Amino acid sequence: SVTSNEAKCSTAEALRITGQPSNCSVSVGSQARFAVKAEGTGLKYQWQVKFPNESWKNSGSTTATTATYSF
Repeated sequence: SVTSNEAKCSTAEALRITGQPSNCSVSVGSQARFAVKAEGTGLKYQWQVKFPNESWKNSGSTTATTATYSF
């Protein structure tokens, strides 16, 4: 019989959204701003947009990978 070396297994902290974005209305030419709150380590963000008669797609905005999205 042969015994293997000890192996260590760990679990990642659960990610959790603690604040959802809210709807907003802005005037033409004004900036729209959305924010999400989350807890956990290694968080990554990707905001998506959907225009009429189109599918959802990842936003190309400079803030599309942050917790606060504005355009």
